[in-house]
Amino acid sequence: MVHFAACAAPLERSALARAGSAMRCGAGLAPHTLLAAWAQYTALLWRVFVLCGLAHAGRYSLCGWAGFARRALLPRLSAVRSYCLWCSLGLCLACLAGCAGRGDGRAEAEQLAQSHGLRHCLFQTENFALFGLLRAGTGSILRVYIEGDGRAWLTRTRPSTDPTPQNPVALRLAVADPSRDTVLYLARPCQFVQGADRRQCARRFWTNARFAENVIASLNEAISTAKAQAGAKQVALFGYSGGGGAAVLLAARRSDVVFLATVAGNVHSAAWTQHHKVSPLVGSLEPFDAASAVRGIAQWHISGAEDDIMPPALSQQFCQKVGAAAHCQTIAHMRHDGAWQEHWLPPAVLP
Repeated sequence: MVHFAACAAPLERSALARAGSAMRCGAGLAPHTLLAAWAQYTALLWRVFVLCGLAHAGRYSLCGWAGFARRALLPRLSAVRSYCLWCSLGLCLACLAGCAGRGDGRAEAEQLAQSHGLRHCLFQTENFALFGLLRAGTGSILRVYIEGDGRAWLTRTRPSTDPTPQNPVALRLAVADPSRDTVLYLARPCQFVQGADRRQCARRFWTNARFAENVIASLNEAISTAKAQAGAKQVALFGYSGGGGAAVLLAARRSDVVFLATVAGNVHSAAWTQHHKVSPLVGSLEPFDAASAVRGIAQWHISGAEDDIMPPALSQQFCQKVGAAAHCQTIAHMRHDGAWQEHWLPPAVLP
């Protein structure tokens, strides 16, 4: 059963902003804590250099120490201390700038939501609390935009602790939707949520189990709830990157989907892991296996010619398996995180 938190009024100090205020940066240090750590660090450096100077001066007699310190050691230590202070201050400012500049998409998502009149929603499904943004419409179709995998990995071998996207591409597509239908931006599990809403947020749900049954089931619950709230009769699914694979799996289990579109979509996860020479997505459903189940749905799958993360061949293989219902298109000079919204949506494919 889905518990739906009614969409909030247009975002002012929204739940998204409150979630952003709890965002951790670096090792979880707030700026004032970093400055305090910097002060302690420079004081420690000064003590170390003084001790080194004393050890160096050990060969001098006690009587000669004062003269040595006055003539040679202290001026040098003062210069070293000034150098260390400036260097450590520079490192601290660089860290603060990195923390501020790194971002995780929360501020950008809130800005987009405010400027386009989207309202914050939280879907308390059986397995996850799912973050969403809703733009009310007058049409009979609920148009759902599903986010990509987000910041799933920090490095090739180190998963992130928070998959919130730094670049919310699916949200940009959602706000660029030209229709009069109700539009729902739906984040993937554990994106944008904080605190108690991160229940069951194990890292496997944005790594190898990103397409797990309970992940797809939770997305499906949220869509059904939003459809009922909007009074819509049909659903159009749009998915970016890993959200494209989720959209395919959702379309395969729903009977109300009239249109399916993927943007740089992971619609063939086995081929994708083989292409990148990484471990298979053990614990995930395979979108490619759902191709036969979605043959009766009008589809549009677009790829970027310069996308080295989701090569166009993945979508092309999927389109070939689906058959005539699927239309594949490759955008020239487009990278994986490019400005897809500039190509959204040609009127010919609008449901």
